[in-house]
Amino acid sequence: MKTIDARGLSCPEPVILTRQAMMSGEAAYEVIVDNNTSKENVTRYAQHQGYKVAVTEQDGEFTLPLRCAFSICARSAAGRRRCVLCRAA
Repeated sequence: MKTIDARGLSCPEPVILTRQAMMSGEAAYEVIVDNNTSKENVTRYAQHQGYKVAVTEQDGEFTLPLRCAFSICARSAAGRRRCVLCRAA
């Protein structure tokens, strides 16, 4: 899982970093932000791109695990097909 540390950055920078990371084609990411606006914008972008987002907050920092939401990814571990979104094998 790739971690994107976007603490101290204001929008749109956390969204841009998330987008760039998603280009690598992994099925899961973790984004760390420290303001509510970035949390909301990254969440909205990731969901629009087909990722499930869970948010946890601790000491004013938000951790957003992002996982590919396509059901084919659940089957990809069995080697049946590749996800067209994250290209997980």
